[in-house]
Amino acid sequence: MERIIAGLLAGGMLAALSVMPAMAEDGFGSWSPTEENTGIEDPQELEPSANLRFDQIRKVLTENNNSVKALEQNLEDLEDQGTGELQDAVDQLEQLQSGVRAAQAAVQQALSQVEGQIGSIGGQTPPAGGDTEGGDSGEGYETMLQTLTMQKLILSALNVTLTADTVSLQSQIATLESQLESLDTTIETSKNTLRDAINQIVKGTETLYIGIATMEASVGDLQRGLDAMDRVVAIYEKQYELGMVSQYDVESMVYQRSTLNSQLESLQFQIESNKVTLEGMCGLDLRGNVRLGGLSAPTAEEVAGINYERDMPLGQKKNVDVLNAQAELENDSSDAKKYELQAAKDSFAYNFKVLCLTVEEKERLVGVAEEALAFQERTFSITEKQYELGMISQEEYLSGQSDLLSAQSQVETAQLDLFSAYRNYIWARDYGLI
Repeated sequence: MERIIAGLLAGGMLAALSVMPAMAEDGFGSWSPTEENTGIEDPQELEPSANLRFDQIRKVLTENNNSVKALEQNLEDLEDQGTGELQDAVDQLEQLQSGVRAAQAAVQQALSQVEGQIGSIGGQTPPAGGDTEGGDSGEGYETMLQTLTMQKLILSALNVTLTADTVSLQSQIATLESQLESLDTTIETSKNTLRDAINQIVKGTETLYIGIATMEASVGDLQRGLDAMDRVVAIYEKQYELGMVSQYDVESMVYQRSTLNSQLESLQFQIESNKVTLEGMCGLDLRGNVRLGGLSAPTAEEVAGINYERDMPLGQKKNVDVLNAQAELENDSSDAKKYELQAAKDSFAYNFKVLCLTVEEKERLVGVAEEALAFQERTFSITEKQYELGMISQEEYLSGQSDLLSAQSQVETAQLDLFSAYRNYIWARDYGLI
């Protein structure tokens, strides 16, 4: 009898303790794997008591979550903004520069003609006196030469000015083009960051959804532990009446039962509070009672289809860090930028590898849990027959039943862990999220 009591107590407490780390780490809520999937297609029609299906999350967030709406509006504004105004300024400066160069070419042509005329006149002998037939006098010759010389000086000065203007305009164009390239990079990286932020919200909501499912799958374990403690307390009270245990022993069992009940109430509180968070993110009434749809673990074929060498490059080119580093490298081809791009690629590669390995490990653990369940089913089948034949007590029968239910719960939890790991792999492959 003492062995049975100890077994019940140990089983109940271990069942309770086994779920507490997950509860403390995740802070998530609930899921019932037997509920039917009856979610409403239109997110606006979702009532707090209705199912929220996992595959509805992105649509619901897009239509109801103000943070997602703000990010999408900012993304749309960036798409509209572009670099049009800056490009127009560059085009205007280039047109102006083209006009200046045309004017400079005309000035240089006129200067060349003036220099030719000066050379032609300079090769002649000035007349000594007036030309009786109306030819140029000596004074006329000098005046023409001075006029041409003055024109040459003016044209030379104008040519220098136009050359300086051309250089200045080229400098301004180069500056604007640099700003244009920088603005292109800034806009592109901003777009990448906004898209990533939207996906992060969706992924975070999915993670919360899965966490709630995992937490509610743990309620049964705590409840069975509490039921076992109720039976242990009843046994101790009977033994106390028979003088087999002390009052302190009974009080100790009652205290442990109270502690376990407090843990169950804490878990139920976390379920409700995290459902409120989920409802708030999805734009539903904050009642803490939204019902979730079922989650199906990936099939063996889907897990077997994971291929690191094939899938890693697909996700890598969508990763926000890789995309932004690539955009910056196009604007600045320095060695530092090259190292930054390679570092982003390397980080994604090894993190993606870990995700692939994690899916394989979670699938293995599902197999282990299923083997344990099969063993408990065979064991309980024997226990049932023994109880029917009066070979064991009701307490032993209930203990075996609790072991079977715990094994079923462990399979459900393992499947949820596999589902979560596979979703992380999908997010990394399809959206570059690590």
